[in-house]
Amino acid sequence: MSKPSKEAELAEFKDRLATAEGHRKAERMELARAEYVQALAFAEQHFGADSPQVDEVCLELALFYSAVKEPESELAVLERRVRIRKAHAGIPQIVEALQDLAECHKLQDRPDEAESTHHEALDLCDETVEAHHASLRMTLLYFGMFLNDRERHDEAITILERGLAACKLPQEVPTLTAARIAMHLGEALLQA
Repeated sequence: MSKPSKEAELAEFKDRLATAEGHRKAERMELARAEYVQALAFAEQHFGADSPQVDEVCLELALFYSAVKEPESELAVLERRVRIRKAHAGIPQIVEALQDLAECHKLQDRPDEAESTHHEALDLCDETVEAHHASLRMTLLYFGMFLNDRERHDEAITILERGLAACKLPQEVPTLTAARIAMHLGEALLQA
């Protein structure tokens, strides 16, 4: 008997994820849980423990754990995504995973962890590297929003002004991001 091709394994993996997502959307949570766990085991076995497929399942599991109110499990899979991306991905992908982790910390009322995660993401972004610009803008936006939510408006102003400046870096102006940053900057200015 021949070994399945990588294409066949990838198709099976995608089917498992789609089945899990279908169960989650239909609110059949125990069936969804079983499918996600099977998809994770399949990805680990066929693609490797730090593969993009495991990263993908971890994100889907985080959404699942959030929906079923299992904060420790949600945090664990988001932290695993950060580890995977730090080992195998570029700065924009690492920053994206850190943004998800920061949001998780914020929603689970761990503001110190959320803030340090935002700082870690910012520290990775280099304004002189064009490939980092989108990540930098979004991180500044999310961090500014976080600071506004914490009623630290003066700090939010500084971060959001930096975000607007990042929208003017040499490349196409990201109109929607600039508008979102300006809106949250206005909020901070009104509250300061």
